[in-house]
Amino acid sequence: MMRTSFLEAVYVTLVNAGILSEAISRNSAEIRKMSEDSYLKANQSQDRISRSYSEYIRGVETYRNPYEDRPIQLPSGYDGLWVSRSGEYLLSNQSGFNPNEGSTTEWRRMKRSP
Repeated sequence: MMRTSFLEAVYVTLVNAGILSEAISRNSAEIRKMSEDSYLKANQSQDRISRSYSEYIRGVETYRNPYEDRPIQLPSGYDGLWVSRSGEYLLSNQSGFNPNEGSTTEWRRMKRSP
């Protein structure tokens, strides 16, 4: 009878060790994921800062061409940037300007890339 009790104790100890090992593995994976996420966010932030500084130095801003869904860099300092299907660009600071009024060409407004 004493032998069964000892084997039960060993079994319970092994089961508990397995449960503890799983918890440690789970926590380790969560910590590793948090560390990777933090590293990626820091790199993305540094990339945005570097891109912004580079654009500032060169006097350009990055916009999204809605026809081709790709980035394009154009001179900075304009409020309205438009593109035609043929790839022509129109830059304007005139309030309320709409190149589609009185034109046979379709112009789409470009938005600044984040």
